[in-house]
Amino acid sequence: MAVLALAAGCQGGQKSGEDPRSTPPVKTPLPVQGLERIKAVSDRSSGASQEMVARCPAGKKVLGGGGQVIGGGREVRMSGLRPQPDGSGYWVRADEDGDGYAKAWSLEAYAMCAREPAGLEYLTAKSQDSVHPNEELPLGMLIGDRRRGAIVTCPAGKNLTGGGVEVLEASGNAVVSFTGGTNGETEGEDEPAELTARAFLKGGGTANPQIVGHAVCVDPLEKYHRMSNRDLSFEVEKKESKVSCVEGMRMLGLSVYVVQTGEPVAGENIFDALTLIGAVPNEKLEKAVLAAVPHAEFKEHNDSTWLIGGSVYCAKTVP
Repeated sequence: MAVLALAAGCQGGQKSGEDPRSTPPVKTPLPVQGLERIKAVSDRSSGASQEMVARCPAGKKVLGGGGQVIGGGREVRMSGLRPQPDGSGYWVRADEDGDGYAKAWSLEAYAMCAREPAGLEYLTAKSQDSVHPNEELPLGMLIGDRRRGAIVTCPAGKNLTGGGVEVLEASGNAVVSFTGGTNGETEGEDEPAELTARAFLKGGGTANPQIVGHAVCVDPLEKYHRMSNRDLSFEVEKKESKVSCVEGMRMLGLSVYVVQTGEPVAGENIFDALTLIGAVPNEKLEKAVLAAVPHAEFKEHNDSTWLIGGSVYCAKTVP
């Protein structure tokens, strides 16, 4: 009788026609273990482009990263930031503009590395060969045939910790951005985690460049959250957006975007004038500084026509 009663109780808890296998089990959020920032710096040179990888220590995987151009005189822009496909580090690239830059400059790469969390995945998506010119893009990203984008979506229930963007062609003439919203950002939110990677081609660039978006996805993390900010200052020479984790939590990765917000001076396209120079996590992984400047030819650009912003992805960590 007791066995029959127990069986009946179990059946009563399942809805008619519901497949118990269709709902994934709830996973207990866990802290990130052994998180640290790794920094790598390239040699100074006057080459047309430079690449650098910040490599994770043995036994750890990359969760996110950033980079920064040192020098460059407003004529060198970051053109790629992404995790290595095998999780071994974070890759960054920067290119001189079409006119070149005579002086020496260097490149910094930053990797946020930790012991491999449960459910870690490195996902990618490529842009289409052409993008419809009327495709909706948030935050004022340009219309027309000079911008390309790709969206990467984490599996349901996973957290986005970082990612990046890569331009497979025309790197020296591209302004890149990658932004992400994610489940778990606010209480009760259940939308899938997505990262959108974009590039705008300065002066037209090639007809059909390939843009690759990269996302790092993991099983739910303890006290996971995303914090965002953007620079609304009236600075013309340089704009910086500073964004921090909730106190006591640490940064796993970041994202950065540069957007047009108004009509540029003399009818010029603002994306022809901007140079992304940095997305830098601090050593303690508590905050990041995102920076962009007008190109050397556009120092007098109206300060109200553009802004820089981004997000940090944070969680509880343990040694």
